Amino acid sequence: MSGEEQWSLFLAYASDSQYNEVVKKLTSTRGELKMANELLHSISQDADVIASYRSRHKAEADWNHRKNYMEKKEKKARAEARAEGEAKGRAEGLAEVAKNLLKIKMPVQDIAKATGLSCDEVEKLRAGSSRE
Repeated sequence: MSGEEQWSLFLAYASDSQYNEVVKKLTSTRGELKMANELLHSISQDADVIASYRSRHKAEADWNHRKNYMEKKEKKARAEARAEGEAKGRAEGLAEVAKNLLKIKMPVQDIAKATGLSCDEVEKLRAGSSRE
């Protein structure tokens, strides 16, 4: 078994009492694993270290939660802004088409059918373009 595989096993099972025999075998073959195991056990017995770990872990979890929340909120805002911009662009495009059709004297009802605008909207465009 390679050194990397031994370290992988150690890191995966060192804190699980169910695998004490596996860890014991690993630590008996490699000095650095034995040192790491001793350090792990000394650290895991220190209440201040445990409290610090839990505090850091909670802070990281809170940070990740806030980050995910903000990313979702930002993504939603971008999607809403994009949809709003597309709708505005379509409306402006239809208004431009309607104005051009008014210029060639097409009847208001036909323009409304062609563009999907109401007759009132077409009339407002006619009134607005006659002022220009």
